[in-house]
Amino acid sequence: MLLIGLAKGGFSGLGALGTPLMALGMDDPVRAAAVLLPILIAQDIVAVLAFRRSWDGWVIAAMLPGAVLGIGLG
Repeated sequence: MLLIGLAKGGFSGLGALGTPLMALGMDDPVRAAAVLLPILIAQDIVAVLAFRRSWDGWVIAAMLPGAVLGIGLG
């Protein structure tokens, strides 16, 4: 869980290790992802609430085409 917290705090390379390490400790990788998903969603909600008044529409507009393309390809 520490790796997931560090990843959300800005050390993005460490977040890639969180789920595989948890999957090694559990029998089922799907169960490891299912345990981590609510935690990640809660962290995102807290981040949105913390920065809800300081967002920039130009940044959103610049990121949106890439996000839509990535979601579509996924």
